[in-house]
Amino acid sequence: MENEFYRDYKERVMPALQKLHGYKNVHQVPRVEKVVINTSVGSQSDVKQALEEAKAELALITGQRPVETLAKKAFPISNCAKTRPLAQR
Repeated sequence: MENEFYRDYKERVMPALQKLHGYKNVHQVPRVEKVVINTSVGSQSDVKQALEEAKAELALITGQRPVETLAKKAFPISNCAKTRPLAQR
């Protein structure tokens, strides 16, 4: 089952790249291997609400459940604990 992005790439982008660069073989055309979408809500006043909204938006865009990323270090000045979720990926 092909998604819309892959179908468009195969039908429209690959022939254009082949013509533009003079590739003789389809396997010479560059492919998209991985797409990563991430967002951060570190500067919001209500972090929990902002994280839930970001999670819903990313799930709507990608069709997959986003993964929460945690802070790597604790920053006492900004009241950021090491286990506090900061972003979605």
